[in-house]
Amino acid sequence: MSRLRDAFLRWVINRSPAIGVVTFDNNIRIFERYEPFWPDEYQGQNRPPWYRPFNILVHRWLHGEGEAFHDHPRWSITLCISGTIVERTPWKRRTLRPGSIVIRSRKNIHAFELPEQDDEVWTIFIVGRRNHSQNSYTVTPQG
Repeated sequence: MSRLRDAFLRWVINRSPAIGVVTFDNNIRIFERYEPFWPDEYQGQNRPPWYRPFNILVHRWLHGEGEAFHDHPRWSITLCISGTIVERTPWKRRTLRPGSIVIRSRKNIHAFELPEQDDEVWTIFIVGRRNHSQNSYTVTPQG
């Protein structure tokens, strides 16, 4: 399976440039996004918003500071294909390993963080149409 995964990742890297994605608050690069099938943003492309019902993105997570809590402007599915990543919600934490799949509505609040490890973390991110704006949240633990 790792040969197939590695061949897929080589294809992704060769097909599309890496786009750095930064945190909401302090502008730290947290992952690189690849758009191997088609660009995610349609502004200025003269396409109606219903043009494509979904997109498939690939993320290479970088070690460093985790994300702030946020939602997404659309439904999403995360598939972990390499390494280990921790997803936090205001209510729980779960560890995603290769083969883990998480399905979310656009209203789900979450954040990712990387545990200390040597493996590269790659995820496939499948998203629906962008119909809303993305929001960040400050979550205060109740004591």
